Amino acid sequence: MNFEGISQACMLVFDTLRDDEESQEIIDLIDTAEGDDAIKSGLQKAVLRLDVVNPAVAKEVREKAKGFAF
Repeated sequence: MNFEGISQACMLVFDTLRDDEESQEIIDLIDTAEGDDAIKSGLQKAVLRLDVVNPAVAKEVREKAKGFAF
């Protein structure tokens, strides 16, 4: 598992969705996660939103978190 890639995926989510009102719950879920399962769930939800907002970033998040959340 690539922890650096997972961290980068989370940062991409934050940077891309931070100004998107519909994504605040997702960001909070990842930001306050109390374990791997919560982070996985947050990343999976974030990618679904990113597919709408910015598909290129969604693809990059999937690649960086591959083996962890995807």
